[in-house]
Amino acid sequence: MVIIAIVGILVALVSPLFKGYIEKTNYKVCQANCAQMKRLFHTLVNQDENRTSKFIEFKNEYGEVCPSDGEIIYKSGKVICLLHCDNDGGSGGDDGGEKPYL
Repeated sequence: MVIIAIVGILVALVSPLFKGYIEKTNYKVCQANCAQMKRLFHTLVNQDENRTSKFIEFKNEYGEVCPSDGEIIYKSGKVICLLHCDNDGGSGGDDGGEKPYL
């Protein structure tokens, strides 16, 4: 019975730690997918003036970008996830300049 109590306490202490890792991973995956989508889209449309309407078509064909189901938009030449980015198009989280480990 004591072992079960100790395991329960350990699980209660470690659970929030894993939640933070999952949220940080979803953020980094979304940012990487947005960057890849931007490069592919700019290669596709290059000098086309009607980029916004073409982006909607491209986004529908591209598939899932944000693992947290954030809305993806094209604004000022950038592909932005509204869930993981600020209103000015910058990144929403401060990761201290960390690079994602792949």
